[in-house]
Amino acid sequence: MTKVKRSSRLKHRMKKSRIRSVRPVLMDTAPLLLFLAGNYDPDMIGNVKKLKGYSPRQYQSLYRYIQTRPIYITPQSLAEMSNLATASLKGDKFTAFIESSISFLHKIHEEYIPLEKILDNPSLSIFGFTDVSIMIAAQIKKAEVITEDIPLLGKCRKKGIKSIAIYDIIERERMFNNN
Repeated sequence: MTKVKRSSRLKHRMKKSRIRSVRPVLMDTAPLLLFLAGNYDPDMIGNVKKLKGYSPRQYQSLYRYIQTRPIYITPQSLAEMSNLATASLKGDKFTAFIESSISFLHKIHEEYIPLEKILDNPSLSIFGFTDVSIMIAAQIKKAEVITEDIPLLGKCRKKGIKSIAIYDIIERERMFNNN
């Protein structure tokens, strides 16, 4: 293959990569909690019940994946994240965690889905309010869903919603760094 062809292909791949990187992301509860915990105190990651299977290094993978992209959440995922943090962090730790999260939360976007839309969704009784709000918001914003919830991931993919498991983000980076 000539240098011109290789150069042209490389430029094409880089251009496609940039196009993909501007797609907004819609964060489910666990990735949101992982991100906020990592911003607050990476040592907290292994100590919060919902984040037992994660490490500070995995937080870094998530951070790099989303750092240049518009980020969306739904009120339902924010409420779930807060409930999980409340259950794991007591008193001053919870207060400090929330206070440290405020600056990040000011930078992201909230996509509110009216209750009527959620109630009219046939998947509600199977997936619940948070997951249905995430699917609807992702369709509206043409966003990629980041989740650890395998049933949600499968439903998104069946509906044609781009989605990725947080574990795949971590694995992709590990594979890329090993090559």
